[in-house]
Amino acid sequence: MVQFVLSVFFLLRMFLPVCCRFLLPASLIVINDIMAYFFGVFFGKTPLIKLSPKKTWEGFIGASITTVLSAFIVRSLPYSS
Repeated sequence: MVQFVLSVFFLLRMFLPVCCRFLLPASLIVINDIMAYFFGVFFGKTPLIKLSPKKTWEGFIGASITTVLSAFIVRSLPYSS
């Protein structure tokens, strides 16, 4: 899992100067979905909404924090020359 995240960050660092306006938001959406699933499966107990009973508060909060941290990490990487 750590190796996957680091490889995503490496790819983002490599392509960030070229297509920053598309790749960064798209990757954050993917990270958010994956982390919401991860936190929801492993830590989720409290339902978020009755319309979708498998969504949990734990998944929502975990994905939100992870997405914000990922955005700061990716944006702080120096551009490749």
